[in-house]
Amino acid sequence: MKGRALLGPHRPVLTCSRRARPERGREDGAARGGPRPGRARPGFSGPQRATAGPGASGQELRPLPGELGRASLVCWFSLLSGLFSPNVTHKAGGILKIQLQQSPGCGRMEEAPEEPTVPEDDSRTHLPLKYFLVQGKEEDPGELRGCQEEANESDSEGASDLEEPRGLFDLSGRSQYLAACEAYGVVPISSFLHHMHDSELMLKHRGLGPQGAQALALALMNNTSIVRLNLSDNWLNEEGTVAIAGMLKENCFIADLDLSDNKVGVKGAKALCAALMENTSVRRLRLSGSDLGTHATKDVADALMVNTKMELLDLSHNLLDEEAGERLGPALAENIGIKELNLSWNHLRGSGAVIFARGIGLNTYLRVLDLSYNGFGDEGAAAMGEALRVNGVLEELNMNNNRISLPGALRFSEGLSENRTLRSLSMGRNPMRSEGCLSILRAVQMNPYSGLMVLDFSDIHLNKDFEDLACSMKEVSPQLCIKHGNPRA
Repeated sequence: MKGRALLGPHRPVLTCSRRARPERGREDGAARGGPRPGRARPGFSGPQRATAGPGASGQELRPLPGELGRASLVCWFSLLSGLFSPNVTHKAGGILKIQLQQSPGCGRMEEAPEEPTVPEDDSRTHLPLKYFLVQGKEEDPGELRGCQEEANESDSEGASDLEEPRGLFDLSGRSQYLAACEAYGVVPISSFLHHMHDSELMLKHRGLGPQGAQALALALMNNTSIVRLNLSDNWLNEEGTVAIAGMLKENCFIADLDLSDNKVGVKGAKALCAALMENTSVRRLRLSGSDLGTHATKDVADALMVNTKMELLDLSHNLLDEEAGERLGPALAENIGIKELNLSWNHLRGSGAVIFARGIGLNTYLRVLDLSYNGFGDEGAAAMGEALRVNGVLEELNMNNNRISLPGALRFSEGLSENRTLRSLSMGRNPMRSEGCLSILRAVQMNPYSGLMVLDFSDIHLNKDFEDLACSMKEVSPQLCIKHGNPRA
């Protein structure tokens, strides 16, 4: 019998010699074809010749080097013991296999164990061994390769339990977006796919609609690149805004969000304000022209009293009336984050304007306030003058077109005479006439601590007294810029 071992990719042949058992009905001499007394040595280093019987036709055994001779000795010893159990390690993709082949003309060999027991070992580098018994045929390379692949798979089963999945997590949200677009039946926006790794994403005037906004919101939940997001004028409606609000509860990277002109409505505003109570990463929020209405200001006021990180809020063009001013005023008195607030083009008037102005007087963070195109009137102007008397942080105030007449301008100027922080004041397009503008200008002149650098009285009829005082003040304070001019006929 010949025992051959295949080791690694080189497959050196290890040959062992032993006396073949004679077949029944033949004599020993005929079976062996020239026997030699005794048993052949299992390994040798010099050239020797041996015959394997008549079927072998005097085939020569190839000479083996010393190391291979020793390996054949180990192989022979293993075959005698019926168990081959050395520690075999998986190195460079090689695996040790034992092939036993019957020589031609030899008797049938004894049955080998079907599956030898491999000693258990805690090391996962030990591979299982399999014995292949092939009678009367050469080895099948495909069968051997299959065994090697099976052994490699069995080796990796244990290690796979300990390893993390190696798939890359889609931080951009591209795959989620494409899947969501298919689910909602909307066309993916190529601009988003091209700029999803940028810090700024401009998608205004794209006509997303509610379903497009929902698909986009799913993708933005995992996006870590976009910091400034502009979705203005996309007809998101309440449903789309609710989806964006849900995204803000998961995404903590967007800091600048523009949802202007999107018909947010009361339901959308409620969801958005609830998200802002949890999300502290949004610093600048624009909701201009979103049809918030007065009812939505309750949720806005609640968010302002909780969120202390938002720095800019734009609520212009939202039909906010007197009741809205009554709600926003107390909220601003407690807010410690807002630095810029835009409430232009609303309907703040009457008691709402007065209560709002009182809240501004107590605020200690607001720097820029735009109240243009409202209806503060004389009462509101007087309340704002009192707020300027005590407020020590406001730097820019715009009260253009607020129906402020001469009485309101006179009372407003009283508080301005004690203000030290205001840098820019706009009072244009108010029916205060030249006398009202002159009273404000004199209050600035009489205030030694005034920091005003810009005074805007655009579109108001002014007389020569005002122009003379303005020229004299510019000579004393060259840095002061006074804008004035009669309205066009």
